Amino acid sequence: MRKQIIIITTITLIIFQFSLFIVNEDQKAILIRFTKLVKDQNNTAVLLEPGLHFKIPFVDVAKTLDTRIHSMNIKATHLFSKEQKEIIVDYYIKWRVSNFENYYTSTGGNALQIEKLLNLISNDVIRIQIAKLNIKDIINDLNNKLTINVRNALNDINTNQRQLIKKSINNKIIFNKINKLILHFDTTKLLGIKVIDIQINNITLPHNELNYVFNNIRSERYLLAQNELLDGQNKSQKLKNQADYKAILMLNQAKNDALMIGVKNDLKISKMLTNAFGKNIEFYIFIHSLKNYKMIVDKTKDLIVLSLNSDFFKYIKNPFNKMN
Repeated sequence: MRKQIIIITTITLIIFQFSLFIVNEDQKAILIRFTKLVKDQNNTAVLLEPGLHFKIPFVDVAKTLDTRIHSMNIKATHLFSKEQKEIIVDYYIKWRVSNFENYYTSTGGNALQIEKLLNLISNDVIRIQIAKLNIKDIINDLNNKLTINVRNALNDINTNQRQLIKKSINNKIIFNKINKLILHFDTTKLLGIKVIDIQINNITLPHNELNYVFNNIRSERYLLAQNELLDGQNKSQKLKNQADYKAILMLNQAKNDALMIGVKNDLKISKMLTNAFGKNIEFYIFIHSLKNYKMIVDKTKDLIVLSLNSDFFKYIKNPFNKMN
């Protein structure tokens, strides 16, 4: 009897041992029953959260999957820029599981296999993005547009985008390679993963390409300096022309003002003379004749012979009597 109790107890402990399992905080688990995933009524794989769980012994197999962010470094990837210049890129990718059912069914939950596939896909995607840019744009990518585009492409590649990719690639071999990958995986979603981040660690240029970049930058800076110099000269000439124009306007305005003042003064003088000579018409005629004589003498420089009985000598002979 005692022996039976021991046997029953042992069997019970063994059953409990194979029935209970623990899922750690950084894990989730799925159940495999007869080589198939255990699913709920919605035909979705049952996902077990961290904690203590029960399974049918010798029937169910618990497969724990890591929920943490994975990092992978990819070194010395040889790529070509838009100018067909070679660059060597080192970069890293951070990814995590987003769909545990797809993650398990695609690779059996093997992270190494996922990283091999992700390495192939990321190399082709980053090659596509690099081929769209000049070297200087890659080096001066301060806003990380390149890596953002690569990350989005890795997460969003689908069969509808193959034509867009084809338009951006001149190399048919590269297109066929990534097209094959897309047809096989469709997207990283089918792998059950999501790329969290991708960053370039290092960009290396071969010696001949380095000289090309330096010469290119030097030429661009020289052109920029020349443009700035020409722009400064144009602005200087424009300001000078504006100043000259304003000076001419002010000078013309001053001349017009002076002319108007002269005309007004002449009118006043004429008015005063008219008022003065109006009282003695004979004297006005005499003064006017003197002006005429002066004008003739100034112009011709000739000698004028006048009669002593002329009006010119009338007042000279006896000016006071005539005036009176």
